[in-house]
Order: sequence, then structure tokens, then C-alpha cells
Amino acid sequence: MQNICHLSASLPPAVLQLLAGMLALDVDVIQNCWATLMEHRLAPRQGYSECC
Repeated sequence: MQNICHLSASLPPAVLQLLAGMLALDVDVIQNCWATLMEHRLAPRQGYSECC
């Protein structure tokens, strides 16, 4: 799951929606994950371990 979060930081919203559909995840979960990553940009490991 951490890889998903890491990738989501650089993907546009439309791609996130497609990814969410393919993985049967809620788009909100991925977007929340992305927001968490941005908050923890200086400590990305902490960011995506928290969101995923």
C-alpha cells in the first residue's frame, strides 16, 4: 500500500480515479493519502506509513 501512496503524490486526479477503480479503493482514501504525503513532504516515510 505504501507504493500506492508514493505514486499518488505525482499523479493527476483523473489517474488517481482510474487507479482507485482498478484497486477497488475509494478515491477519497487515495486523495487523503496524497494530502498526508504533502503534509509530510519533509518526512515522506512517516507520511505514507500514516496514511496507508
